[in-house]
Amino acid sequence: MVHQLVRPKQKKYETALPIVLGRWWDAVVTDSEKTAKDCIDYLKSQRFGTMAFVPLDTIVHKQPNANYRSLSRGARLAVDAVEFDSSLERAVSFACGDALICDEWNIARDL
Repeated sequence: MVHQLVRPKQKKYETALPIVLGRWWDAVVTDSEKTAKDCIDYLKSQRFGTMAFVPLDTIVHKQPNANYRSLSRGARLAVDAVEFDSSLERAVSFACGDALICDEWNIARDL
């Protein structure tokens, strides 16, 4: 699951992480689309609920807008505020997108 693969770089980002990851919080990261399809077939055959999958080989993500890095002193891209294994960069970048984490409410409101 995505939330088990990332950890905040600082303690103050722990609260923002579930909000940033949103619907991808419980998504399962797989190595390939075939593995994800096999998992979905198994879940269907066992009549389990639904799950989201993020296959590393076919996930389409765009690089975060680099201009957001220098937007404000107290704001940073969410992907820059978390630590993760480099092999998972595509999945984490996909889940975080262009989300910003702000140090204070006033900064977020101004942006």
